[in-house]
Amino acid sequence: MKRGKVLIIDSEEVVCKALSIILEDTGYETTTSLRGEEGLRLVKENIYDIAILNLNIPDMNGIALLKNLKEIDPNLVVIVIIEQPFLRTEHEGLPYEVFDYIAKPFHSRDIQEVIEKAINYANMLRDGQKICDDLEKHIKEVGDEE
Repeated sequence: MKRGKVLIIDSEEVVCKALSIILEDTGYETTTSLRGEEGLRLVKENIYDIAILNLNIPDMNGIALLKNLKEIDPNLVVIVIIEQPFLRTEHEGLPYEVFDYIAKPFHSRDIQEVIEKAINYANMLRDGQKICDDLEKHIKEVGDEE
């Protein structure tokens, strides 16, 4: 059984492959995209728990990509790849919710730790959404009975 679905969006094929190997070895299902537009299409067509993305995508603005991903799926947990660890503070002011950051070069242990926290958070979000949906349905049913 897969532990969760992860979408990886990075223009570097080697980064996509490395992340896929690390995550698949620990039980995650991965999909990769080298382009932002393709990543958006994939999120429209599939449900992912986590998206790992590099904001430096050549075919679109990274902030626009992040914004569009969150508009398509507000519960999508996003992890941003940054080029240098010291650039983390530069990205922390992003206007859209980012769960965490992964700095290049990354180590498999670090990736696994971040993904484990992210999948737990994603599960909490999905469970919370299900509870809200069930409550709305129940309220509607009670209202219809009156």
